[in-house]
Amino acid sequence: MTLRPTRRAVGIALAATIVVAACGGSDDDTASTDVPPETQAPVETDAPPETEAPVETDAPPETEAPVETDAPPETEAPVETDAPPETEPEASGTRTIEHAFGTSEIPAEPQRIAAFGEEFLLADLLSLGVTPLVSTSNNADEFPGIDPALVEDVELIFTPDFNVEEVAALEPDVILAYPSAFDFLPGGYDVVNGIAPTVAIGTTEMDWRERLTATAEVLGLEADLDERFAAIDDAFEAARPDIDGRSFSTLAIFANLFIRAYTTGDHRLMGVITDLGGELVPSDLDGADATGRVVISLEQFTLLEGENLLLLQTDEEASAVEEAEATPLWPAIPAVQADRVITLDRLGYPGAEGLARFATDLAAAVRELDS
Repeated sequence: MTLRPTRRAVGIALAATIVVAACGGSDDDTASTDVPPETQAPVETDAPPETEAPVETDAPPETEAPVETDAPPETEAPVETDAPPETEPEASGTRTIEHAFGTSEIPAEPQRIAAFGEEFLLADLLSLGVTPLVSTSNNADEFPGIDPALVEDVELIFTPDFNVEEVAALEPDVILAYPSAFDFLPGGYDVVNGIAPTVAIGTTEMDWRERLTATAEVLGLEADLDERFAAIDDAFEAARPDIDGRSFSTLAIFANLFIRAYTTGDHRLMGVITDLGGELVPSDLDGADATGRVVISLEQFTLLEGENLLLLQTDEEASAVEEAEATPLWPAIPAVQADRVITLDRLGYPGAEGLARFATDLAAAVRELDS
């Protein structure tokens, strides 16, 4: 499924919610689709088993013996392989997928995949060995957290610049997207589905493991999931000793002192911390969004009592961090006083494999502070 399209710029048409800006941007890969296992099997109804019987009635049983004396019984199998059930996917050329927005018939082996889940969906596709034709991104110039060499042939669409006509001109043969993406794409699901058969991946409630599984199932690539999950789990377990029992106050700081605290494990990165035995301080503040993020004031810095202060920042936000550090309340934060401040890229860990890298990097940072 690796593609080699020519990169082109995509026109501006819509401001979307997943942006890295002072408004907070999107740093979550929320969503994925209900892809029931039973819908994953290729459509076999084009030649149902019951229609195979008539093929054998052309020669009644009593006439079989003379016919079979010319050729030994072992030569009979090739005669029946003209249309065996297992060849039906190739014969039909499509697969039927049920998902959150209905049912879609997609190519059995799509060659021109459009991925509208920013670098989070893109990273999962790449881990499955699939390079899409085009993908939305949180950044206008790159796919954050992904090796540029892996995506040099992937057309980049900065989410606010999404344009239906220009996407249609790329002629994708299937579109994959997280359900939440349709809230921000022009015309929503119906318009996007008009470009090419469109499948919503999973549901917003899915965790990273379920989301990667749903993505693999849509494309019929479940075979090596166990090996991938084992590698991710090994990375988590290696990081556990450095995170278990430690407390973290986590912030993202934007221009004009717009500050968010991360207070629950509902956020994809915070879920790694809590799953590995870490504690978030403060936790469950009023006003938290669906991923546990809360806008706080400088005065609420007194709530940041975690042993470690974790800053989730992109390179473009360095000046915003300096602005916060210049306030008189910053030095009063216990972790600042103890010189236990960790800075990691909020957008640098997309997809399931990105979470494993986050655990590894956070554990390494904690060990360095302990040394």
